[in-house]
Amino acid sequence: VFFGTMVQFWFWFTGNELPPVEDAPDDSKGARFATPKEKAALRAESGMAFGHVDGSPLLLQNEKHVLIMASTRSGKGVSLIIPHLLRYPGSAFVLDPKGENAKATGRQRAALNDKVLYLDPFGISGKPKARFNPLSRFTPDNMEAESKALAAALVMGERGIRDHWTGSAQQLLAAVILHVVTSPAVLPEEKDLGTVRALLLKNINSVLELMLESDAADGLLARLASSFLQTPEKEFGSILSTAQRETEILDNPFIVASLAAAGPGEEVNFADWHKGTMSVFLCLSAPKFPVFNRWLRLVLTAALDEMTDSLNPPPVPVCFTLDELATLGHLQIVENAVGLSAGYGIQLVTVFQDVAQMRDLYKGRWSSFVGNAGVRAVFSLDDYETAHYWSQFMGGHLVETTNQQQDIYGMTKGQSKGEAMRPLRTTEQLMLEFAKDQMLVLPQGSRPIISDRVPYFHDPGLSGLWDDPRGDEAKKPEIPAPPVVAPDPNNWISLTKRQEERHPNMKKFLLQNQQSKDVKKNS
Repeated sequence: VFFGTMVQFWFWFTGNELPPVEDAPDDSKGARFATPKEKAALRAESGMAFGHVDGSPLLLQNEKHVLIMASTRSGKGVSLIIPHLLRYPGSAFVLDPKGENAKATGRQRAALNDKVLYLDPFGISGKPKARFNPLSRFTPDNMEAESKALAAALVMGERGIRDHWTGSAQQLLAAVILHVVTSPAVLPEEKDLGTVRALLLKNINSVLELMLESDAADGLLARLASSFLQTPEKEFGSILSTAQRETEILDNPFIVASLAAAGPGEEVNFADWHKGTMSVFLCLSAPKFPVFNRWLRLVLTAALDEMTDSLNPPPVPVCFTLDELATLGHLQIVENAVGLSAGYGIQLVTVFQDVAQMRDLYKGRWSSFVGNAGVRAVFSLDDYETAHYWSQFMGGHLVETTNQQQDIYGMTKGQSKGEAMRPLRTTEQLMLEFAKDQMLVLPQGSRPIISDRVPYFHDPGLSGLWDDPRGDEAKKPEIPAPPVVAPDPNNWISLTKRQEERHPNMKKFLLQNQQSKDVKKNS
């Protein structure tokens, strides 16, 4: 105290002013929000915008993943996803439940990237349709792993649980995929999942016997075929039925056309991400997600596989914007990618509605989505459990309390002051404060920030970059998906008539197989 008094006297005596004292925050009290100075230090000239602060976008540079948590129809697309796609210079993979992202940002993505392609089986975006053949990625070195990953994407099982039937059906499907890829009897233009489906619906025993002669994948194909041929008939029938049921989406002509080895439309090659920049939109209306989510799963699996298989990442990470991720079910490739560093050139922007979605799908690993996110954006929390989780995540701070002592007559005898720990924001406060116009931004290693949610069409900085997704009345309406009928193994001829029409060499292929068997019997 004496020293401080002498310093003040010296400044008074000399006529100089005391240096300004910064109003430093008191970190000893626990959790708090970021100060203006701290927010200014976090701002970058480029990066993903997490709302607006003081009238301008809060751009944050982040080499890790991003987690967005908000309830349905809360404006995630217009306030976060679309603004990011309008700014991001690198490649992008966009899960687009409405086709709205493609409509609003397609023109700007074409200006930012070398090419933009639309995987849109039912034409909801009105953009030129591309196609993707997952079998085109197979090489002698990766075909075993790729076939297993592709089979796992298609055969999900009941609620994603991998029981005996699910696992065996995945093995059977992987074997048929390997056979289609490696067999010289299958023409190059027919090496796709349409042919795989056709073989599953035909006399599968004939196909398995042909596999016995193959040395593909170091003999793995022959070993799998031998194992299935020795399986008891009743058990094998259940395995085959599971594989057929889980691949029903391949009966849909629009889905099959989007996965064809040949046909109209440019083919997507995810290896192009290592050569330049490319944006790929997966467009599928939300009502079709439950029926065709396997199509989304297999395309996403192939895209992530391409990036994780290479140690030569692009200079700017590929941004995987995964809206409505929970509708795809549990994906092991996504769980693995969340733990990967930026060295693979991947940045995931995962979107969930609540904590329960993450926990139910990813069990003990769900917290990795939170822990490995460089930034978390939270708003419009309609679920009490989710709001309570983020309230605890933010931590608490000390507040002064006053306790009064009263006698038996209610008269105050005295009071004492103390401190108590309180949440920075209670569960109820989070649900009310961020319900409509504001966003809670939680950068890793920094204090929380409150920002304003500004739709892209109200952001002056994005003016002229976007197209109104509602303004094109000339677009054709979405093509209704024909009903998918479960296959009847006892009536495979009628069920595969469409596949035979599409694959004219299939009869020839099976006839050659039968002739080969007859020669063996006569010799």
